Amino acid sequence: MTAVTERLARPRSDSDIARYALTALVPVGVLVAILAGGARVAEALLAAAVAGGFVALVARKPGPAVVGLLVWQPVSLVALALLFRLGAPATGVRALGSVRDLVVLGVVIAALFNRRRRPLDLLDKVAIALVAVLSFYVVLPYAAPGVFAGTTLHVRALAWRIDTEYLVLFVALRHAPVSARILRNATKAAIGVAVVVATGALVEFIASDAWNSFLVSVAQVPVYKLQVLHVATDPSDALVHGVVAGHAIIRVGSVLLSPLTLGFYLYAAWALTLRLLSGRRVRPGVVFAAVAIGGAILVTLTRSAVFGALVVAVFSVGVAASRRSSGRIRVGGLLVAAALLFAPLAGSTTLGQRTTEAVTGADVSAQGHLDAVRAGFETLVHHPAGLGLGTQPGIGERFSVRGTVTAEDYYLGLGDEAGVQSVVLFVGVYVLLLLELRRRSRSPGAVGSFSGAIWAAGWGLAAGALFLHVWLDVTLALSFWALAALALHDRWAADPPRSRRPGPV
Repeated sequence: MTAVTERLARPRSDSDIARYALTALVPVGVLVAILAGGARVAEALLAAAVAGGFVALVARKPGPAVVGLLVWQPVSLVALALLFRLGAPATGVRALGSVRDLVVLGVVIAALFNRRRRPLDLLDKVAIALVAVLSFYVVLPYAAPGVFAGTTLHVRALAWRIDTEYLVLFVALRHAPVSARILRNATKAAIGVAVVVATGALVEFIASDAWNSFLVSVAQVPVYKLQVLHVATDPSDALVHGVVAGHAIIRVGSVLLSPLTLGFYLYAAWALTLRLLSGRRVRPGVVFAAVAIGGAILVTLTRSAVFGALVVAVFSVGVAASRRSSGRIRVGGLLVAAALLFAPLAGSTTLGQRTTEAVTGADVSAQGHLDAVRAGFETLVHHPAGLGLGTQPGIGERFSVRGTVTAEDYYLGLGDEAGVQSVVLFVGVYVLLLLELRRRSRSPGAVGSFSGAIWAAGWGLAAGALFLHVWLDVTLALSFWALAALALHDRWAADPPRSRRPGPV
């Protein structure tokens, strides 16, 4: 009997039978749909089958899928614009824009069916409680008509996805099965794509016209935004402009096209490169990555982003010192040397001028920030239950939601949108996250050093959220919380031995 015949004769498990049945039913279902409902129904069924197959693949291999998401999400806007320009249909491109949702769904399924997962801890439970509260706000306007902003269910659902998707990914990924190499692969992916993003920022800063030509003429990002995303922008200019001391400047956004959150997105890779610099051996590629990422953060000309990067650097040096890393003195010396090198230039640069004007009170944007924070605080005082989902910037501005408040502070912004209880829960989640990352950073080897880097990046983002709505950026939120979930994964949840100090990285 041949091997094929033996396999056919072998008894099938229930899962095998279900798999073969689904494989047979999908083409039959598409054929029936074509005959009964026409091509559109068939296309919908085929799209559902493809999406279902992708989700099943993610559920089977959640680790590689998340690593792929770390690479895909930052470049997705420009990549999708290029695909649309090359002739891909708008429906297909729009579907590719939802890849992150399918990845999150697949990771959730993988966690639910992982028999080796640990019980939920306090961090998981508080995060789930926050997701539950925000989910309640989706339907709350039906129970209290006229109390919250008059948004449609579609707008509230989009706002809910932005507010909760990274938390769902975080909880699920902690308990999904991953390989022992996931930290190394995630580190390479995070740093690699950050270098690409940082290089784009540096090119945009040095050769703004050439970068704008690439976005407008080559990738045709404005056309993609208008015809696929239905967002109207200047068709001849994809750059973000500003004015400092009477001089026009370009606020770089690289492939993210987001100058206010670009610097914050780079924090995780910045911390990971500093971790690698503190190791025994330093490779030229790591040095290049650190210089490119640090330079990109500086050229964003965002004061809060530069300040937060300094916070990340200080905590990174602290982690290296506490772990007795062999290169801790090297990292500290390099950071001091960089500070001494750039300090004399700070006053003559645009960033230095913005900082000086902010201190003297001459900077209009700094005064506007204070006014926004005051407005956000007053809104929270007068509306402690919040104004409803969709009233934060981004979704609120995109759909012209009445009553949208830009507090320029994520904590206030979340309270203005979903009430004081949401702020309390989010702060609780974040404090528990930092505490757990710090505890895990004391573990020996790669787990401890990786966790320490994410802990340092977390402190920088905690500071940045005081000045901007950083967690409303999908790319930033998914990337950081995915890396945090890997650092706190079930696979290395055992407490480190107390009788020994962690060895050097």
